[in-house]
Amino acid sequence: MSQELTDAQAAALSSWKQSQDKAEQARKLTEEAAQEAREAVTALSRNGMSQKAIAALLGIGQQRVSQLIIRTPRP
Repeated sequence: MSQELTDAQAAALSSWKQSQDKAEQARKLTEEAAQEAREAVTALSRNGMSQKAIAALLGIGQQRVSQLIIRTPRP
């Protein structure tokens, strides 16, 4: 049995779909931002900055710097 939506219901459904699209975009942007942050911290570390100096520069804790540094397995 097919039921037609009222204008208000159709508008609400459209708003729901838009909110879901925006939420997905936000998830993707959050993932990209996190990757960029890891890469930036890793670059600072590989260019000789200490974790303490990176933490001071970025205004974050030294432990967070340690978490963000991308570790590559040694051969």
